[in-house]
Amino acid sequence: MKTLIVYYSRTKITKKVAEDLALKLGADIEQVIDTKNREGVVGYIMAGKDVVQKNPTTIMPTKYSASDYDLVIIGTPVWVGTYCPAIRAYAEAQKDNLKEVAFFATQGAAVPRQVEVFAKLEALSGKKSKANLHLSTKQVLASKYSEDLAEFIKNLGFQN
Repeated sequence: MKTLIVYYSRTKITKKVAEDLALKLGADIEQVIDTKNREGVVGYIMAGKDVVQKNPTTIMPTKYSASDYDLVIIGTPVWVGTYCPAIRAYAEAQKDNLKEVAFFATQGAAVPRQVEVFAKLEALSGKKSKANLHLSTKQVLASKYSEDLAEFIKNLGFQN
């Protein structure tokens, strides 16, 4: 199954998971790049504001087209209980090109919001997710998510 991993990562947490997943699946990988500067404290505050106000953002052109893949796995950090604006921009642009999707999310907050995030991603993409993976920032920083990653891969129908 030809697979593409697409992700946005402000702090490199989601990036780490995307890279591990791409390596295990032999998948192509694409980082979604937001044209807004979201670095530092000011970037963090503006990111939260953009999510709450549902402000659109512009992303850099992507290298890969979702239409060339059987499965697109989309990774996002959870910001204020939902996906980030860059992932919204990507999904809106590629919605008609997506054949099958799966999602993963990373989150720093103690209260998990993954069910809500995944339902919102399904609504945004117009597709039912094949599998979902939610990881805490703590898990990723400590590299304690190999079992969760293996389960996600299995749920996608891949052999480990």
